[in-house]
Amino acid sequence: ALYENLKYDTVTVENGDMVEEGQVIGIMGSSGRSSRTHLHFVLAYSSTETINVNPDVLSYKYPLEKVEKTVVTQESNTWKISNEEGVNLRNGAGLSYDKVGFLENETEINVLEQVEADGYTWAKINNNGQECWCALEYATKIVKQVTVVEKKENCLLRLETYGGEIAFKTYIYAKGEEFGIIPTPEKEGYIFDGWYTEPEFENKMNSKYTINEDTTLYAKWNQVAVEGQVE
Repeated sequence: ALYENLKYDTVTVENGDMVEEGQVIGIMGSSGRSSRTHLHFVLAYSSTETINVNPDVLSYKYPLEKVEKTVVTQESNTWKISNEEGVNLRNGAGLSYDKVGFLENETEINVLEQVEADGYTWAKINNNGQECWCALEYATKIVKQVTVVEKKENCLLRLETYGGEIAFKTYIYAKGEEFGIIPTPEKEGYIFDGWYTEPEFENKMNSKYTINEDTTLYAKWNQVAVEGQVE
C-alpha cells in the first residue's frame, strides 16, 4: 500500500509497523507533482525503494497529535555477577560470617539492601527463599536504555471567519508552538485584512506568536468598494 503526496515530515510509521483502525499514519499534502492537497492511495504488487522527499509546499498546519521520544537511562536494583570465579554467599554482611551458598558468574540478583563492612559493599539478597549477603564488588549493576514516549499537551485553535470560506476552521498545536502561517479565507465582496486575537480587531496576529491555551482568531474583512455605492 502506497500513500503518496503526503505533507512533508508528517509520516509517523515505517514499513512493517502494525497499525490500528483510526490511527494517524500521515497527513494529506501536496508534495511532488501536485496542484492541490489530496491523498494518492495505491495498492501494488511490488515494493517501492524510494519515497517522495520534496520540501513541503504547504506552509500551513494540519491537525496532528504531537509526541516526543526521549531515550533515558533507567537504573534498577538488579545486578549481575561479573566475576568469572563466581561469588560466595554469607549469612551476614562481612567476611567473618559463614558461607551459606555460591553464585556463578552471570547470575542476576535483586539487591534488597546495601551496607559497608570489611572494606566491601555488601548486598542483601533473597536466594531460593533464604536471605543472605554477597560482595557487590564482584557484580555489575544492570542499566537499561528506555525510550519514553511523551505526548505534548495540545492546544486547539479555532478560526472565526465571519462568513468567510476556508478549508479547516480548527487546528491542533503543541503547547508553546508558533502559529506559523495560517490559511487565508475568502469572502465574496470583501478583502481579507488578517487574523486578530480578539473580536474588536485591536491586535493583529503575528506568525511568531506562540499558542499556550485553546485560542480563537478572528478574521477582519474590508468591503470592496462598488461604483455608485453609498457608504
